[in-house]
Amino acid sequence: MALAAEGNQALYDNALMGILQNCGKLPPFLDAVFSFLARRTDFYVLMKHERAKMGFPPGVAESMVLQAFKKYEVLTRKKEAEIMRQEETKKVERMASPPSSGGVREGGEDGELAVSIATQETPPADEINQRKEEGDGGGGGEGETQETEKVASKKAEGSEDKKKRTKAFNYTSDVYNGADMDSYQWSQTVTEVEIKVGLEEGTTAKHVKVDIQNERIRVEILHPEHKVVLDGKLTNRVKVDESMWNVDRETSTLCINLEKSKELMWKSVLEGEKEIDITKIDNTRNIGEFDDEAQAAIQRASYDHHMKMQGLPTSQDKKAHEMLKKAWNADGSPFKGTAFDPSQIQISGNWN
Repeated sequence: MALAAEGNQALYDNALMGILQNCGKLPPFLDAVFSFLARRTDFYVLMKHERAKMGFPPGVAESMVLQAFKKYEVLTRKKEAEIMRQEETKKVERMASPPSSGGVREGGEDGELAVSIATQETPPADEINQRKEEGDGGGGGEGETQETEKVASKKAEGSEDKKKRTKAFNYTSDVYNGADMDSYQWSQTVTEVEIKVGLEEGTTAKHVKVDIQNERIRVEILHPEHKVVLDGKLTNRVKVDESMWNVDRETSTLCINLEKSKELMWKSVLEGEKEIDITKIDNTRNIGEFDDEAQAAIQRASYDHHMKMQGLPTSQDKKAHEMLKKAWNADGSPFKGTAFDPSQIQISGNWN
């Protein structure tokens, strides 16, 4: 869904790029955007009452801008982290490559020069010359060469092991309200849990077996070697029909999304695993995730809070005020026949 949303946003790139080129710099571009919102929409209009069809409760429009900023800030940080991870992987692969005859080889797409392992382990030139002079009669030079080759071989083996470990955990550490585990990482919002498992390069969906049940989950990697990554009872129930998984071939990552049955924060994915402190995590929820009725209730609460802070009547106060006004001249009312004056009856809010 995130990829689809990003693709839809790209539909506006040409129009936005034209505006940006016309403005020349970002500040005028942003000014043009917010000028449009102010002139052609109700973005800056404050709701006068809870049933108003235009505008937003105080603070809601500003919150929408901040949420949009934070959304793409997080996505940008993730992309930066992924680029750094790829560069680190390339470094490991270059270190693991056999040394070239000249002691220096080309590496990377940018054509930068990387010193080979054998060259790094070779003593300075003046020291080598001194050793050759001392070992002319005893064949010491050959022994030194063999020793250097052994060291280089060990270094290459170690780098190869490190490269394999890097590929085995080929995901970006971007846990949100979750944790990095030994074989996977997990994040969560109030409504869902996301699990990421690093895969060997070339692993496809047919090499993965994921069994999601209401209270259990089992994840197996079948290639290049069989291993069970996750197997156990979930700490809370999930909605099987709304949960899904896929393999991201570009990042060699298995992504599993579990839809929570209840909107609560999890301490861990499986029972018995190390738990996180849920009192220190972000359990807020984007207002756009709620249904229309819930959004209206949130906007009403925000409106009431703002009015109350200013000493003005809230939506409930206004309802009470209207009921009182109707009953003022009703039969049996002690105020019948007099001018309506709410100050004679205790009612919250400033009605002056």
